[in-house]
Amino acid sequence: MKVTSYALARPDYIDRRATTKTSIYSAGGIAPHGLTVRVTYTCPAGKKAYIENIFTQTFRETAATTTGATILLTRLTTADANAGTVLRTHEFQTATYVTINDHSNSVALMIAGDVLEGATQDTSTGGGVAITISLKYTEFDA
Repeated sequence: MKVTSYALARPDYIDRRATTKTSIYSAGGIAPHGLTVRVTYTCPAGKKAYIENIFTQTFRETAATTTGATILLTRLTTADANAGTVLRTHEFQTATYVTINDHSNSVALMIAGDVLEGATQDTSTGGGVAITISLKYTEFDA
C-alpha cells in the first residue's frame, strides 16, 4: 500500500512558540480602599493563553480601627463580555500578622481579547495590609 498523505496533527500548544509569563502585584502598607484593579493581562490578537496558576495573599500589618473585609478578587472577562470570578480571597480580621493564602491551578484557556485582572478592596477603617496577587500563564500562537 502506498501512502499518499502524511497529514500531521496540529502541534501541542507548548510547541507553538509558547512563552511563560507572569503578572504580579505586591505591596505593603495599603490603607483601606474601594475596589481597585491592581494587575491586568489581555490576551493579544493571534494568541491564546493558558492560565496555569493564580496565587493571592493578604497579610494584616497594622490593626484596623473598625474591622472590615479585605478582598482579593481575580476576574476573567471573555472577548464576548462574559465575566466571572476565577478566585476570591476574603479576610475579615482586625488581628495583626494574620496571613491568608489562596491559589488555583489549571484555571482556564484564554483566547484573543479575553482579559484577566486582579483587584483588591479593604472596607476596614484604619490599619493597613500587605497584598500579593500573582498570575502565571503560558501564551502561545492560536
